[in-house]
Amino acid sequence: SLEDPASSVRDAFSKALGALLALGMHSETQ
Repeated sequence: SLEDPASSVRDAFSKALGALLALGMHSETQ
């Protein structure tokens, strides 16, 4: 939100981190 930019940055970061983790785990199993 505009009131708490750090919160939205953290949210976006956690989403990106989760996507990277999912990709990493997926490629490891192949």
